[in-house]
Amino acid sequence: MKKYIKIISLILVLCLFSSMDVFAQDFLDNRVVDNAQVFSDKIDYSIEVQTLSLDVTQALTSSTETTNLGLKLNQELQDTTAPDSVRYDLNLPSGYYLEEFLTPNHERDGSIGIYNASGELIDGLIVFPVMDAQNKEVPYEYEISNQTITVYINHRANQVVYPVTAQVQTTSAIDYKYFYNTVNFIRDSVDYYMVVRRNMDNWRAGESATWAILLGQAWVYLKEEWQGNTSWYNESSLYNQFMCHGNFAQTKNPWNLEPWRCDVGYAATCTALCNPSNICLP
Repeated sequence: MKKYIKIISLILVLCLFSSMDVFAQDFLDNRVVDNAQVFSDKIDYSIEVQTLSLDVTQALTSSTETTNLGLKLNQELQDTTAPDSVRYDLNLPSGYYLEEFLTPNHERDGSIGIYNASGELIDGLIVFPVMDAQNKEVPYEYEISNQTITVYINHRANQVVYPVTAQVQTTSAIDYKYFYNTVNFIRDSVDYYMVVRRNMDNWRAGESATWAILLGQAWVYLKEEWQGNTSWYNESSLYNQFMCHGNFAQTKNPWNLEPWRCDVGYAATCTALCNPSNICLP
């Protein structure tokens, strides 16, 4: 009889620990360490910073600062007891989502776009490299899911100097209208769009990781200005020409975009120095 009682007691203890693990996990998933409000000309939203740690009061500190790009969220890991991941939950309207920008070489540079339910680029964020106190990069990865960014930081397995800092930057303060003007004109009986850009140093705002966001949003404004014009056709070709200039002919001014050029794909457009010779009139 005592043997059975011990077995039953052991089962109850195991069940209790299992319940505690479930409770602890629920608690961990909802450990909020910061909540920031972001305001821009197109969307206002909040970012809730969460971490998987029962006690973050000493191991992790959180702060925000205003930069020329927008709001920057700083999470400092103080020692080896600090969490190895930080989650950023964006409180965006229903249907909005996050999507990563890749460089022309299909590499990650930390640039993430915020899109509305119609798939239009609205705003952006940057995941900066994780750095230690000696400004050395700490191994990290990040993933994007719906309206959430999670940064995983491998700070315990490496010889780092604390504090280790993870940063996410919003680009809500950027003026994406980067052109002095855009002019539609006819030369040799065909249409052209002449894009007169601003000083490139001001455009990049000193943050190379934002380039994909800047260029993508600038295209949105250009399209909004001219879409519906009778001379706005072969849009995919115009897009490829625009991106080619933005990525490989940045110092050229102005950028001439010709809608009569056929859509030969981005790679072929770049090979043709942004000017594919094929003619495709409407």
